Amino acid sequence: VQERGHPTFILSNISEEFLNKLLPKHLFLKSFTGAVFSYEVKTIKPHEKIYRALIDKYHLDPKECVFIDDS
Repeated sequence: VQERGHPTFILSNISEEFLNKLLPKHLFLKSFTGAVFSYEVKTIKPHEKIYRALIDKYHLDPKECVFIDDS
């Protein structure tokens, strides 16, 4: 997706502690264009605030976004 010029983002409910354990082992996490984690905005999905944080931080147009989730 990124090779075709599309930015990719992480929007996750992961805790800061768990993220810090994952990053050294899973370097692909650093390959995304950007990220918003629940611990940063003090809320979790599916609360609108976390989606709005990603949209605002990266100046995204929700009409041009596709959201893919694991559940």
